[in-house]
Amino acid sequence: MDIQNVELKIKRIYPESAIKEKLLEGVAANNSIIMPYRQWDVQVKTLAAGAISDAWAVKTTSHVESPRYVIVCFQVEKLDKLKKDTTYFDHINITNIKLSLNAESFPTERMRLNFDNNDYNEAHFRYTEFQSNCSRRDENERPSTVDVRLEIEAAQGFPENTRAYCIIIHDCIMEYLPLDNIVNNLKA
Repeated sequence: MDIQNVELKIKRIYPESAIKEKLLEGVAANNSIIMPYRQWDVQVKTLAAGAISDAWAVKTTSHVESPRYVIVCFQVEKLDKLKKDTTYFDHINITNIKLSLNAESFPTERMRLNFDNNDYNEAHFRYTEFQSNCSRRDENERPSTVDVRLEIEAAQGFPENTRAYCIIIHDCIMEYLPLDNIVNNLKA
């Protein structure tokens, strides 16, 4: 099977007359339309085969793009393999994983994972592919830049052709002035 194109169809929403009239009044007055959304960025790293730990400087980002969520997942020998299902991820016997945003770490305590003994409760409660919620950080103490780092430890060496994926999700706010046709990115 060779897929040439994938399209996303979005259902249109038509407001009732009273709401439509209020919306048109707002457009005629050039009231700004605020559109919050979340944006994501994917970083990929090939882990050194046989190593039992890795410190990954994932990304340096601005305060505006400070991470809201960080999701980490791993795949072994799935790149460019048509017969392998790339929707499945591997645990690669991780014993600990820590996300650092500048000097702040998530989780604050060491994880004690042991996949051989089915002891992965901590990871399960952080979702299947180790998600860290970074939204509960003090807004006043945020620096102008954020260094995103991951520390990964495994019980055995990383398998050959292991790729680590880090998905960084951050909040964005956009302002649209309809009559001026101006779009501004606002601080989230």
